[in-house]
Amino acid sequence: MQILGKNLTTLRKERIEPKFTFSTAFRIGEQVAHALQYLHETGYIHRDVKPSNCCIGVPPETAIIYLK
Repeated sequence: MQILGKNLTTLRKERIEPKFTFSTAFRIGEQVAHALQYLHETGYIHRDVKPSNCCIGVPPETAIIYLK
């Protein structure tokens, strides 16, 4: 069972326009910031935050960003 979708690097490369819109980039950044805040509050540190380590969820949760 697949629990993670494509990472942000792959998604960006597959798009016709290689840049995300401002609103999409903002929502992605907001979700990543919340995920990092949760990790820090629980005592963990993610030492390799980059687009290839940020994945979207699989349907029906494709609007959720996960850190790996």
